[in-house]
Amino acid sequence: VSRCLSFFSFAAISLCGLVSLPSPSQSQADYFAEKIPRRLALVIGNFDYTNLTDLPGVKADLESMTASFKALGFDEVVTVPNVPTWDDFQYNVLKPFKAKVQRDDLVVVYFSGHGFSYAGYQYFAPTEMKKTISAGKVAYTAIPVETLPEVFHDEGAGAALIIVDACRTIGDFIVQDRAGNAVSKGPNDGGRKSLSTNYILALSVGSGLPSQASLDPTKMSVYTHALSSLIGAEADKDFRDWHDDVEYEVSDQTNDAQVPGLHEFTMTDIVLRMSDDWRVGEKRRWEAVVTSNDYAKVKKFARKYTLNPYIEDARRWLSDHEEAASLNRTSVSPVGIDFAWNAEAKVEGISSVINFPQEVNYQQYVGEQSASLSTYGVRLDDGAVNPTPQQLEQWAKYVA
Repeated sequence: VSRCLSFFSFAAISLCGLVSLPSPSQSQADYFAEKIPRRLALVIGNFDYTNLTDLPGVKADLESMTASFKALGFDEVVTVPNVPTWDDFQYNVLKPFKAKVQRDDLVVVYFSGHGFSYAGYQYFAPTEMKKTISAGKVAYTAIPVETLPEVFHDEGAGAALIIVDACRTIGDFIVQDRAGNAVSKGPNDGGRKSLSTNYILALSVGSGLPSQASLDPTKMSVYTHALSSLIGAEADKDFRDWHDDVEYEVSDQTNDAQVPGLHEFTMTDIVLRMSDDWRVGEKRRWEAVVTSNDYAKVKKFARKYTLNPYIEDARRWLSDHEEAASLNRTSVSPVGIDFAWNAEAKVEGISSVINFPQEVNYQQYVGEQSASLSTYGVRLDDGAVNPTPQQLEQWAKYVA
């Protein structure tokens, strides 16, 4: 009797996993509210320094990149010249800008001016930064650009793009320890600094190297010139592919003395200029996922395509189907149940998980069970049966 109870208990557990998600036809149209991601740009250029060499050409960089983002139709373009200190950046620049950021936005920050690498981070130099800084004060004297993606993530941004046209070293700039000894600034290690956001860090030059600037206030740097001339030239192009062209132009113009690069930590494409074809393609991408009625696929979509116009619909779909998805699995392992039965012992800590199919063909299921039980002379349909002696013997062995 106990064996029969075990069998039917397992059957009850299994049937819980047969709950299917609602058919796409029931509510598919409810998840197609297109929302094109907003694009915001913060453009910063430092050219008038108190203690470091002035960089007159940054004025041209600032004007050109501001015009470029506006030409691309960005929803917000904020331009800030000559940020004097880290505190000024934090409270007078970053705070009001991040207040503009909404969920699923694409946020772009462009820096032009002096910069350096220290302890694995890329820093941007405020205009009042001194030539000598104590090692313990670097992080709140200069601007650590790789902390910005996490700031924008906290505001719900879909992705962040940080572009730095700056040296990765300053020749007469020194970081000192407490004893006054110079400390190696060290290269940027390229490691991921934000754990939550799709982001790309674009750098005008390799680690520890100078980036060519212009002393002419009407002439851009080599890197920014390439950026502004190529940006948006080809619609629907992922920034990573587009930056390959920028890298070639800069390395060609400088005879390989300056080669830009990327640190990329993104699963999604970052597109600065979108066409109607892009919108159609993104809609088809979402349609293929949502009509699959597959919770795992929609969850993957929501993580991967954070700038898709239907990302909000994806989150809502997941929320609406969360309960049905939870019914589609059980933490009870039938392997563990069998083991406990055969070993005639209590088994603890079994954590195997069975994911049942979303849909089961009932007739096929009944047919398979009928074929199995007929071995013992047991039928699932109506009517009495007369098992043979051989079948009774097999059934007795099974029950035993």
